[in-house]
Amino acid sequence: MTDEEVLNLVAKRALQDGELPRATSEQIKEAEAALGFPLPPLLSRLYREVGNGGFGPDCQLLPLTGSPSSTAAYGPKPNDA
Repeated sequence: MTDEEVLNLVAKRALQDGELPRATSEQIKEAEAALGFPLPPLLSRLYREVGNGGFGPDCQLLPLTGSPSSTAAYGPKPNDA
């Protein structure tokens, strides 16, 4: 399955109940800087083209931006537990 096919399938399911707010390129760059590494290309496209979190299994894909305690880039680190 290609990235394009995955993106289309995820988008079709995620957007059944309406549009989701999407991450901007600037938000993705900011999150990558906070994480210290670039997001994989497909994940970056999902955030940009499908939504800034709130979808996926049990809607658990975290947003890149928002409340620091509930975002992928700024949430608790494994050593913080």
